[in-house]
Amino acid sequence: MFRWDAISDDTLRRECHRAGISNFHKVIPALLSSRFPGVIDHVFERNEWYSECLSALHGHHYLIVGVHCPLEILRSRESARGDRRIGLAEIQYSMVHKDREYDLEVDTSIQSSEDCASEILAAYHQKAEQGAAANP
Repeated sequence: MFRWDAISDDTLRRECHRAGISNFHKVIPALLSSRFPGVIDHVFERNEWYSECLSALHGHHYLIVGVHCPLEILRSRESARGDRRIGLAEIQYSMVHKDREYDLEVDTSIQSSEDCASEILAAYHQKAEQGAAANP
């Protein structure tokens, strides 16, 4: 989402990151304004990001999914990808799921991507059906 190598000043980089994430949260309703569902992939490093996303989703049908994986596997994947700052997974690991509530949780170390996606899609449809039944 960001070209970190284009910003060398650490203070400016942090400010850009905060503004970019906040702006992303503000456009979520627009991204979901069509009749088509969307997927928002987000790492909640801060409690306010989680709260902002929940506020942005108000009035929309949504499913909050916690995607888990052991740290040692995340480190290996981070290194193999080649497009990640090494060490970011470890920095984020202890904070991204802290004090979060999810509709569904999956573990990519024991489930394939396809199985996770199928489980998420089924849970999404189930929640939509329950919501439709509760609001005829």
